[in-house]
Amino acid sequence: MRSPIELLKTAWTTYKQKFWIFIGYTGWLLVPIAAFLLLINLDNKYSAIGYVILTIAYIVISTIIVTILFRLSNASLLNTPVDDKALQDNLVQTAKNMLLTSLLVALAVFGGLLLLIIPGLVFIVWFGFAQIISVLEDKKPLAALTRSKELVTNRFWPIAWRLISGPVVIGVIYGIIFSIIVALIAIGTGMDLEILLEAEQPPAWVILIDTLGDVLMIPLLVLYLTALYHDLVAKKDKVLDKAAEIA
Repeated sequence: MRSPIELLKTAWTTYKQKFWIFIGYTGWLLVPIAAFLLLINLDNKYSAIGYVILTIAYIVISTIIVTILFRLSNASLLNTPVDDKALQDNLVQTAKNMLLTSLLVALAVFGGLLLLIIPGLVFIVWFGFAQIISVLEDKKPLAALTRSKELVTNRFWPIAWRLISGPVVIGVIYGIIFSIIVALIAIGTGMDLEILLEAEQPPAWVILIDTLGDVLMIPLLVLYLTALYHDLVAKKDKVLDKAAEIA
C-alpha cells in the first residue's frame, strides 16, 4: 500500500486535473446553505419548518453529490473516461443505499463509543470503507459493512494509520487557511476577533466562507479515500490470487 503522503499526492494531482468537474458537483451544496442564510434573516413563525425542510434537503443533496463524487473519483483515478450518464446511472437507489449504510456505520460507531470508547474507534476503521463500497460495488448496507471489515482484516493498524492521517492533514491545512481568511476579513473590517470567536451564531459571511471551504475540500477527501480503497482491493486480490496458486 502507498503511504499517506503518496496517497495525498495522488489525490491532489487528480484533483487539479479534474478540478472544475469536481467543483461543478460540490458547488450544489451552496444552494441549501444560501437558503439557510436567507432564513436566518427572516424571523417569522415559519422559520422552524423552514429549517427542517432545508436540513432534509441538505442531507439529500449532499448524499447524491458524494455518491457522484465516489464514481467520479473512481473513474478519474483509474484514468477512464468520465461519462455523465454513468455517473448518474441508478443514482437515487445507490444514494439511498449509501445513506442507509452511513446511518448503520454511525449507529455502530456511536454504540461502540458508549462501550468504553475503544470499540467505537475499532468500528471506525472496520467500517471506514462501507460507504464507498456501497457505491462502487453496488452493495446493500449490511453487505457493505461486511465487505469493509473483510478488507481491513489482518491489516488493521496500517489501514487505521492511512485512514486517519490523510484526512487529519487535509483538515489541519483547511483549518489554518480558514482561520487566516476569517481573521484577515475581520481585521480589515474593524471587527473585534474576541467577540467574533465568542458569538453563539457566527455571521453569515463566516458560514459562507466555511461552506466554500467544504466545496473545495470534500472532493480531495473523497479522492484520498478512493485511492486508499483501490490499494486495499488490489492488495486483497493479490493475496487471494496467491492463495489460489498455492492451493
